Amino acid sequence: MLMKHFVKSIISALDLRKRIVELLLAACMIAMLVPPVTATAAVGIPQNFKVTKVDDTSVTFSWSAVPGSTYYEIHQDGKAKTWPWPNSTSATITGLSPNTTYTFKIRSFNGSVYSGFSPTLTVTTTISMPYNLKATAISTDSITLSWSAVTGARSYEVYKDNKNIAQPKSPSYTVTGLSPNTSYTFKVRSFNGTEYSRFTYLTSTTRAEFVGVPQYLRPTLYSRDTVVLGWNPVTGADFYEIYRADPSKGYQSIFIGRTTITACQITGLSHGTTYYFGVRACKGNSCSDIASVTVTTHQ
Repeated sequence: MLMKHFVKSIISALDLRKRIVELLLAACMIAMLVPPVTATAAVGIPQNFKVTKVDDTSVTFSWSAVPGSTYYEIHQDGKAKTWPWPNSTSATITGLSPNTTYTFKIRSFNGSVYSGFSPTLTVTTTISMPYNLKATAISTDSITLSWSAVTGARSYEVYKDNKNIAQPKSPSYTVTGLSPNTSYTFKVRSFNGTEYSRFTYLTSTTRAEFVGVPQYLRPTLYSRDTVVLGWNPVTGADFYEIYRADPSKGYQSIFIGRTTITACQITGLSHGTTYYFGVRACKGNSCSDIASVTVTTHQ
């Protein structure tokens, strides 16, 4: 009886050992089937998020780089607006409306998780710059500028060649005291009492003064190597310019000189050669068309 009980005990112990082995094998199989759980590294919140530039239609931001970030996500009024790459620590949001308030915040992403958001920035775009700047009237000494009125503008600033010349309250201004046939660069910006807008630009040229073409251009004297040209005076002319057209160079005009009298002596010519000369009258920056004459020197 004792032997029988002893045998049963041994069998029970073996069964228990077998059961333990089976459980261990099952645990190993489960461990092989279930992938290991890896902790996801957090990513930092972008610091020093700030505005570096703002105008009427855009805002530019900068921030400090976040180690491990894949990209940054800027939200405008609660919605994702742009995704700069990780090597960028600045971005410009465009397409905004003038004189409008927006909110912005930024967060980083490391490929797995997003960071929290930075503190929110509230930004108001500037007043609109004047659009449709154009010259509506041009004379020899004045140019009238006009542009579209800007909502909220108290006045405008008009610059000529980078010099502030006027602060009109209406969207037009006549610039006077200009020189004929001269190009000027103008720029205009709006002002709402506290801030200025961006500039809008225009280049315009005054009209040339009318100067008559020299009449009766003729050789008054010529020899083997010299020609003297004469012509009738032109009313209002300050000076005259003399040119020579060289047939061997495709009749290209060659400037010879300038004179305030109605005659010019040209020397150093070749014997028995045909030359083509031209003269035009000038007043300031305005010059007439060229009067021409053909002269053949003596043999």
